[in-house]
Amino acid sequence: MPRIVDHARRREEIARLTVRVIQREGAEQASVRRIARAGGFSIGVLTHYFRDKDEMIGFAFRWVAREWFAELDAATAAAAPGLDRLHTALVFMVPTSNSPSFIRLWLSLWGGAVRNAALARVHRDYYTRWRRHLARHLAEAVRRGQVDAPRSASARVRDPRPAPISTTRTPGAAPASAAIAEARFGSIRKC
Repeated sequence: MPRIVDHARRREEIARLTVRVIQREGAEQASVRRIARAGGFSIGVLTHYFRDKDEMIGFAFRWVAREWFAELDAATAAAAPGLDRLHTALVFMVPTSNSPSFIRLWLSLWGGAVRNAALARVHRDYYTRWRRHLARHLAEAVRRGQVDAPRSASARVRDPRPAPISTTRTPGAAPASAAIAEARFGSIRKC
């Protein structure tokens, strides 16, 4: 009797394996052959699930991004609303030397995104999602009066002059750019 295989689980197993090989050897060195060898699979098993290396890497990245965003959502939900959540999100993004990092993996895929339209779409989708995530926490900080509202990009296009100093700043609130810098790099002087 043939063995029953859970195809969704197998694709995730291959994605996990692909990530490990990329983290160990880099995206350019992560060939289908190396990934198959690392997992004890034949190349035929991998090509049954994926057309080529780029499709496998794209799937692996989407899989790890889903896992990473779930962890990020849990981490930011545990922080206080506003600047604390923005800070948590930005710190979460920074790779550490002693742990495998989604960001390290992501950086290793940039080269592939330059030459491959499918990987470029995955790259673009991730950044769109990341920007929405940060914008949500920044908007929350603005609503709470922790930072001033940033000038919109469209306002800068219409009026290229430097932004005037706000005379209506919420007492104790920092400008949005300062809030982002503080969340990313530590304490700054509040304006």
